[in-house]
Amino acid sequence: FHYAGFVDDENASVLEEEPTISTTATDASPAGEYPIVLAGGEASNYHFSHHGSILSIGSTAQHLSDFELDSNATYGDEPLEVSAHSSSGLPVTFSSTNPEVLEVNGTQLKVRGAGEATIFAHQGGSANYDAAPELNATVVVRTAELDAFAEPKSKEYLEEVPELTFHYAGFVDDENASVLEEEPSISTTATAASPAGEYP
Repeated sequence: FHYAGFVDDENASVLEEEPTISTTATDASPAGEYPIVLAGGEASNYHFSHHGSILSIGSTAQHLSDFELDSNATYGDEPLEVSAHSSSGLPVTFSSTNPEVLEVNGTQLKVRGAGEATIFAHQGGSANYDAAPELNATVVVRTAELDAFAEPKSKEYLEEVPELTFHYAGFVDDENASVLEEEPSISTTATAASPAGEYP
């Protein structure tokens, strides 16, 4: 604090007792405004008029760290785990730029389809902490391998080539051929007149 009102060139040395100064704030007080209070003081030739002030406690910066997730996955994989920590200890949340590829569910990323998605880590702050700068990472989800197996066929010489068929193995969950944009074609080099033998 400082004084105003000394006569001539006098200063605090003429006081018998200086005022005390205090505040209700502590090191752990949350952001806000707290009174600064002056009290007491004694002097032979002066009486004190105390003018308090305000202690402003602002919010504190924070940052995110330990942002971890697998940057590669395959359609059909189990959910990916994602984690990050804030220096404030406040909880971190996550979001996806492409929920049709990766859908956020708490600290898990459900693999919804092949493609690319960027995952963001957020901590929006509180009364005592500023929002943390976001972190992000891009995850590539590869297509699942789908096997198509041609089924063996047989015929007699000069008979028509039988209908060629195949089946799939590797669909994810309960999916089937209805999810394909185009099915594979199937053919053989054999004809009705092909001599006895094996043909692809």
